[in-house]
Amino acid sequence: MSLKLLSSAVISIAAIYSAPVRADNVVNLNTTASTQSIAQLTGDPSARSTSGRDLQVISFEPKAALNKNTPRLLIQGGLHGNEGEASKFVLWLAGRFARGESPLNQLSNQNVAFDFLPYANPDGHSNGTRSNIRGVNLNRNFGILWGISRENPGAEKFSEAETQAIRRLFAKRHYTAAIDVHGYVNWVVGPSAPEVIKAHGTKIDSTKVNAYRRWMNVLTTQAAALPGYKVKNGADLGDGGAFEDWAFWSQGTYAYCLELESAKRFAYASNEDSPKQTGSIAANGGQVDLFLRYELFVYRTLAKAIDLAKDPSMPTLAGK
Repeated sequence: MSLKLLSSAVISIAAIYSAPVRADNVVNLNTTASTQSIAQLTGDPSARSTSGRDLQVISFEPKAALNKNTPRLLIQGGLHGNEGEASKFVLWLAGRFARGESPLNQLSNQNVAFDFLPYANPDGHSNGTRSNIRGVNLNRNFGILWGISRENPGAEKFSEAETQAIRRLFAKRHYTAAIDVHGYVNWVVGPSAPEVIKAHGTKIDSTKVNAYRRWMNVLTTQAAALPGYKVKNGADLGDGGAFEDWAFWSQGTYAYCLELESAKRFAYASNEDSPKQTGSIAANGGQVDLFLRYELFVYRTLAKAIDLAKDPSMPTLAGK
């Protein structure tokens, strides 16, 4: 699919879920683009939501031949269906990437593949609910620290169609890094500490522990660019079965949860905002576009994840 057609696909996905986005004036990039459901990508017709809705993935792949060393990055939103701004942000990023306007485009020059999954809980989005239609909090249903939760984690790990679909997507794509976008609080949520993971029966070696320390250092350092943000982890928050724990500790993917600080897109500027962000204040009623702030953080953390994955002293986490 051409990038021009892809821009139309982005708009179509947005229209389905009433989340407006513009992705026109597409520039010619050294990537090929497509929009497919997880069912199509994996060849598994059951990889849909509980009610049978598709989980659509917007993909950008380098025109150079892919191989096992090609970094692939996932940015997903909407795992909690009532956090609509998270889905809008993922769609906005995909549109910015398609037009060549995003810092993320700098990563495409390194032969990096991108997947954007804006609606990971399409039934919840349609119904305006945090959980899926079975009342399960999908971000408590993944396979690490499952059952440690203040909310319904499901009957067992991966009991839900949506988390099963995401697990199949990971088995197909083997992501280098993944971001799960949520809202609304000023947190970056990293993987839980290795001591907690070990205490609950998951075996991890020194390689993964070392990778964890370096990854959390990346998140802590880069979070300084997000005014008022704190770095947390699921176990400390009392939330097991979280996406970022499973992605990191089980799949060997540098993962975290980015919480958008507000359901509102604009806020007053901070000293940490870049000149590009603050330069647009007048056009936004005296406020900065928070999406630009988040985008820069996403770019910086993904760039660091790629560096870690390429570091010869850091063997592949998943042992592949």
